[in-house]
Amino acid sequence: MRRRRKKVFLWLVPAVLIVAGTAYVLLSPSFQIDEITIAGNNTVADDEIERLLPFSSGDHILFIRGSDVKKILGSDERIAWVEIHRRLPNHVDIVIEEMTPVLLLSAGKIWGVSGTGRILPIESPYEIPNLPFLSGMGEELSIEPYRIIESAQLKRGIEFWRDIMEISPQSLDKISEIVVESDDNIRLILTGDGLIAEIGSGDYGQKIMRLEAVLKDISKTRVTVECIDLRYTDQAVVRLDKGARTQPTG
Repeated sequence: MRRRRKKVFLWLVPAVLIVAGTAYVLLSPSFQIDEITIAGNNTVADDEIERLLPFSSGDHILFIRGSDVKKILGSDERIAWVEIHRRLPNHVDIVIEEMTPVLLLSAGKIWGVSGTGRILPIESPYEIPNLPFLSGMGEELSIEPYRIIESAQLKRGIEFWRDIMEISPQSLDKISEIVVESDDNIRLILTGDGLIAEIGSGDYGQKIMRLEAVLKDISKTRVTVECIDLRYTDQAVVRLDKGARTQPTG
C-alpha cells in the first residue's frame, strides 16, 4: 500500500507542477503583449500594418498564429513577404519586405516592374531608382497598380532580366534600356556612350557573357564602336562607328 501511495505521489507532483506552470503562463499578465516592433516597411505605414494585425497590445503572446499574420499582411499587394518573431515574455517583432521594382516601364508615366512582372507605382520623380528601362512594347498596355499585365513582350523582358540575374547580375549596371521588339529580338542600350547591343532571342545568359568579353576587349583599344551584334551563333559582330568596316570576333 505504501509503495502504491508513493508511486501515486511521485506521479501527482509533476502533474500538479505542469498544471500550475501552464496556468501561470496562461493567466500571468507578464505574457500579455506590450510592444510590437515593425521593421522593413517604407511605403506601408506602421499604423496601417497595426490595423491589419489579428492581435494587439494586451493579447496573450502565445495565442498569436504566425500563419494568420502572414496571410493577412500578405494580402496587401504592396507587401512581398512577412516574418513574425516572438520575444518572450511580451514582445512581438514583425518584419516585412515590400514589393520593389527591378526594372522601369514608361507608359503614360514611369512605373516600376517587379521580378514577377507586377506593376508598381512610383509616386514621386525623386523616388525613381537607378534601374534599366524596359521599352519597345508595341501594344497598348493597360496599367493597373500592383497587377501583372498580360504582355508577351513584357514577359520576354522579365525573362531576360532573370537570366542576367542568374548569370551576371553586375551586367545590369551597364544597361540603360532593354528594348523588346515585336520580332522577338532584344536590343540593349548601354550606359555611358549609348552603345547598342543586339541580343536576339534565346540563350540570353551565354550572350551576356559574350557581351562582357567583347566589351572588355573593346576597352583595350581606342576604336569607337556603334553596335555589337550577338544574334549570330558563337560569335559577336562589332560594327565600328563612322562607317568603319565590320569586325567579327569570337
